[in-house]
Amino acid sequence: MQTSEREGGGPEVSPSVMPEAPPESPPAPTKSPAFDLFNLVLSYKRLEIYLEPLMDAGDGVRYLLRWQTPMCSLLTCLGLNILFLTLNEGAWYSVGALMISVPALLGYLQEVCRARLPESELMRRKYHSVRQEDLQRVHLSRPEAVAEVKSFLIQLEALLSRLCCTCEAVYRVLHWENPTVSSQFYGALLGTVCMLYLLPLCWVLALLNSTLFLGNVEFFR
Repeated sequence: MQTSEREGGGPEVSPSVMPEAPPESPPAPTKSPAFDLFNLVLSYKRLEIYLEPLMDAGDGVRYLLRWQTPMCSLLTCLGLNILFLTLNEGAWYSVGALMISVPALLGYLQEVCRARLPESELMRRKYHSVRQEDLQRVHLSRPEAVAEVKSFLIQLEALLSRLCCTCEAVYRVLHWENPTVSSQFYGALLGTVCMLYLLPLCWVLALLNSTLFLGNVEFFR
């Protein structure tokens, strides 16, 4: 009887031995987002359109600093110096509020008076809006796309080259590879600190403005 019971019961499982868990399946590899160079070029061109007002303002400042119209540059220099030397603290707050409110008012009036604009202005705005829409949903052929990418890479290479040259020049100055240039640089920094400590801010701004207008090569030419 005992023998038959052992045969019928089958193999006994020890309580200390646990069944092995099934191996977990490895997680599916996530796909990395694809890099689209053509979309990068389109974003760069759209950014150029949005930054056109700032680029125009920079061109105007460079036009004045290069003395291409001497009378306008001279009047601008003198007018800024007079403003820096005569305005007090309250007047500067008023100028800041004016610089904020004037662009907001001009933008509001531009939007309200859109229907009263002349035909030439409407066509110019339509041209710029079409350019923006075309850049948002552009369909170019493969040769045109390759040309756009090549042009973008050429501009990027020029920008990186200028940045590398600037970093190299700063490195040389900071490590005294040219003692004359380094001494002039640190002397100018110390002189600026002393000037900021000894002179009022209005005089510092007037001196900086005069240096920008009168201390460049174009003025002596």
